[in-house]
This record gives sequence, C-alpha cells and structure tokens, in this order.
Amino acid sequence: MNAPAQIADPRTAYQIVSILEGVVQRGTAASIKTLNRPLAGKTGTTNESKDAWFIGFSPDLVVGVYMGFDNPHSMGKRETGASVAVPVFQAFMQEALQDAPLTPFRVPPGIRQVQINAETGARAQLGDAHVIWEAFVTGTEPSDEVMFLSDQGVQALPANAVAFGYQGQSSTPSDLTAQPAAGAIVTEEPPPDISGTGGIY
Repeated sequence: MNAPAQIADPRTAYQIVSILEGVVQRGTAASIKTLNRPLAGKTGTTNESKDAWFIGFSPDLVVGVYMGFDNPHSMGKRETGASVAVPVFQAFMQEALQDAPLTPFRVPPGIRQVQINAETGARAQLGDAHVIWEAFVTGTEPSDEVMFLSDQGVQALPANAVAFGYQGQSSTPSDLTAQPAAGAIVTEEPPPDISGTGGIY
C-alpha cells in the first residue's frame, strides 16, 4: 500500500494551527481557555443568525458543533457561534479529554516563534502594550533590525538591542548593557517547552 501523499507544507499547516489557537487565546472562543488545554478552532455565524457553528480541535481530536433549525430561521439576533456552539464544544471536550494526557500541538522543524506587536504586526519593542507570539517559517519573520536616527545618522540595530535599552548614545552596539532593561521584551526565544515533546502552548 502506498504511503499517503503530502498535500501541504507542515510549516504552513502549523501556522494555520497557530492562528486558530489565537481564536481560543484571545478571540471569539476565548471562553474555552478555562479548559487549560491546547485547543484551536473557528467560530462561524450566518446572516440573521440562522446557523452558527464552532469547529475546534486539540492535537488529537477534532469536534464540529452546528446549531440551527431544520426549517431555517433566526435563533435570535444576538446568537453567534461563540454564544451557542462554543459552550457545547466546551462541555463535550471537558468530558472527552478529562483523562487524556496534556499534549501540545506538534511544531515542525523550520518554525520560529517571534513576539509581535498585535496592533501593528511589527516585531515587538520595549513598551509595546499588546504583544503576542506568532509562528513564522524561518527566514520570513520580521526583520531583526530597527532603523533609527541618531547624531551619527541613520543606524540599524537588532530589534532586541533596542528593547535592551540602547538609545544611540554610541556609534557602535558594543555599549549595550549585558542585561535587559526593566520591562524589556526579548524576542529571540519562544515560550518555554514544558511538555518535553518539542511543542509549545
């Protein structure tokens, strides 16, 4: 029997998983964060709230919840996938996963986790108020360099050097302090791998 054909780059597939984790971490399905498990998914709602759904998954289980009437009519103008489908998913997964090991999403080789300013999409800097982790295929992440104007003219420095407190007083980066300044955002390392399996949460 032939092995199944690979239909997608694992790195691109993981980026989609990471995006859908964001729906759970800070989006329309944030209520299921209380399950304290790696979960991802997407809510959906049709016009006039006639249909609503949530398709969600853990690393090993996919669940789809659809809500609507056999003879389509509105469930109520305020009803959405988040309000009617996500709670059903949450209740089901709480039971289905209660004895399952805490398994992270698998991260393929060639992915780099970078802290990003969620408002601008740029690499996170010191003082950014809303910072999130994003997954990039290695080599496509935002530049490590930040351009700024000093009394020596336009200079380029690593982004984390700016976070470490370099203010352009010297014409070389050699004066950078060895330790990050208070409140500095260090963008070079992903969240700690607490699973021991190569994944992250």
